[in-house]
Amino acid sequence: MATVVCVRDKDMAEAWCLAASDPAASAATRGGYYARRGEIEPSFRDSKNLRFGMGLGRARVKEPERRDRLWL
Repeated sequence: MATVVCVRDKDMAEAWCLAASDPAASAATRGGYYARRGEIEPSFRDSKNLRFGMGLGRARVKEPERRDRLWL
């Protein structure tokens, strides 16, 4: 069952009301995860989208060394 928490830090303009599936996680932990979305979401776009990203979903790299160079 999902739980809902509202998080508001002194530096925030508005509170975040978040639903989460882990009832054991603290409000601060959930807020931290949500705050990182700005780092995570562009990575998904970059990896999947051919127009705005690199289209890495279509890349087929067999050798780990080549994959690592691609990500540099």
